[in-house]
Amino acid sequence: MPQPNLESTSYDSMWLDAFIKTQIIELSLGLIICSGYVLCQSKSLEDSRFHLASLTQEIKAHYSFLKLLHVTLVFLIATSITHPILWYVLPYYIYEWGLSYHVYILIGELFVWLTEALWYYLVIESIQKRYILALCLSLVLNAASYFIGVYLW
Repeated sequence: MPQPNLESTSYDSMWLDAFIKTQIIELSLGLIICSGYVLCQSKSLEDSRFHLASLTQEIKAHYSFLKLLHVTLVFLIATSITHPILWYVLPYYIYEWGLSYHVYILIGELFVWLTEALWYYLVIESIQKRYILALCLSLVLNAASYFIGVYLW
């Protein structure tokens, strides 16, 4: 694998393009999945630990908005942490170790998948204590952003 020129403006613009596409894909799909998961859960909003049955509709709406905002920030932060590492840190090591581009993709995607799964597990309340759900969520989001970003967009 030739050493990537990580300091060129064309590489920076390629990264920014990929980063924006990744954010759009993962945020959109993540919000759809999380919304569907919450709707399909057997527990209703009133059964949560905050017992919202006695609260007004307006407070319930604010609570729902804050939950949506929280999940949105979770997805944005996850990609903002892993994407620069994948594009700017990992290539140096792959080059130094003399590994191929395919190994770079494999190691990079595994790193991103597991790191984001751990992040989701720690900060999304509805999937805490369910690491398999965090792994599945991260796998679906990263597979979608990789395949849509590389092959369709």
